[in-house]
Amino acid sequence: MAHVVAIFDSPLQLSNGRIYTAQASGRLREDGRWEGWLEFVPDDTSVVLRTERETTQRNLADLEHWASTLTPIYLQGALERTLTPPPPVVVDEPVVPSIYDEPAPSRAAIHRLRSRKQRPRRCSIRSLKLPEVRRNSPADWQD
Repeated sequence: MAHVVAIFDSPLQLSNGRIYTAQASGRLREDGRWEGWLEFVPDDTSVVLRTERETTQRNLADLEHWASTLTPIYLQGALERTLTPPPPVVVDEPVVPSIYDEPAPSRAAIHRLRSRKQRPRRCSIRSLKLPEVRRNSPADWQD
C-alpha cells in the first residue's frame, strides 16, 4: 500500500495563480524495492496531480532520504512536467513491398509505343523468298 513519506512546506504556484502543496509518496514493489513519485495537492477542489515514478530505492529509509534532498526548484519542475503533455510517439510503419518497381509509363510514352505498332512495315518483296512471301501474306496478318 502506498503512503506519503514527506510533505513539503514551500507552496508551489503556477502562472495561473493555482497553488499546490507537494508531497513525496512511495510503495513497496513486488521485488522488495521502493518506488517513489510526487503528488501535488491543490489549494482548491481541483484534481490532485502526480508524476510518473521519480525514483526506485532499496528500502524505505533510502526513499525517505531521497525525498529529504528535493529542492523547491526540483518540485516546481516536477509540477510543470505533470502539466506538460508527453511528446507524441512516432511509430515506424512496417515496410510493405510495392507491387511494381517503377511508376507507370507516361501517357506520351504509351502513345509513342502505340503509334510504332500501327505503322506498316516496309519491306522489299524482291528480298523475300517465296516461302516468306506466303508466310507474310495478307491472309496471315492479324490485328
